[in-house]
Amino acid sequence: MGLVVSHRLTQRLCALETALRFFRALRQELSYSMAPPPELLRALAARPEYAGADYLGSALERIKHGEAFPEAWRAAVEDTALPLTGEDRMLIARAGERLGTSDLESQLSCLSHDIEQIGLTLDEARPRQQERAKLARTLGGLCGAFFVILII
Repeated sequence: MGLVVSHRLTQRLCALETALRFFRALRQELSYSMAPPPELLRALAARPEYAGADYLGSALERIKHGEAFPEAWRAAVEDTALPLTGEDRMLIARAGERLGTSDLESQLSCLSHDIEQIGLTLDEARPRQQERAKLARTLGGLCGAFFVILII
């Protein structure tokens, strides 16, 4: 049980790191190509480094079925199977929703701000993950030992 909790905490860190890399790449692509959000999403979702971000493919599917980009993005992030907290989901959803809704400078500025916020969240999550993962593994081992003693 402790290993499962520890693994989920590690998965959250990986998901946040992937989101951070994704938004950095998105900002760069947007500044060079000025393509609409669905095209940017399609180009970046094809990269293997974002394969674990299931919300990218989900958003593209929703867009194919006629949903507008902001709504498709929000719904995809909210429905992700990744072990993200509610605050993580809100941050990632907000970062994508603003794409294509204003001029290029404003979009790039918002993306820069959101990238900074995701980075801060990641910086806060790393030490917490290490502490909680260690605690979860220790408690899992102690619970296992307790059950062995009960059985004996």
